[in-house]
Amino acid sequence: MKKLITATVFFFSAAVLIAGPGKGQGFYFFEKHDANKDGKVTKAEWSNHFTELDADKNGSVDQAEMENYMLAQHEKRIKEIDDDDDRPRYRMKNKKDVKKYSKKRFARMDTDGDKKISSEEFNAVFARMDTNKDGSVTPDEFSSSSGKPCRGK
Repeated sequence: MKKLITATVFFFSAAVLIAGPGKGQGFYFFEKHDANKDGKVTKAEWSNHFTELDADKNGSVDQAEMENYMLAQHEKRIKEIDDDDDRPRYRMKNKKDVKKYSKKRFARMDTDGDKKISSEEFNAVFARMDTNKDGSVTPDEFSSSSGKPCRGK
């Protein structure tokens, strides 16, 4: 379970890791997935992301789907960044970094080793991050889950 959370922190941050000044960790995650902009990501918003990731609509996410999604998000983020941007810095330098990270995170998320991420594996991440069990993940819950509780094997 811990390896699943570790992988997801990056992956569900819309394929970016963030650091430095600005709005802080979790900014891109919430910018992308908080559809109604109420400051939290609900289970429904989280489930919509799984649907988005499952490009072939077979009910699971494979390595190629994850990598393609992450590469697309990388390209989008690169186009959005400018020197005057007050958002946190984007750490991924190139496509090679994104692919490497994608493979590492996929391996950690695929907790049963069947070469695909099921909706159950995906939803387990949400359940783990929703520490107060209210059906939504706040920026504080997201940030705390990206640290020690999320370390993989």
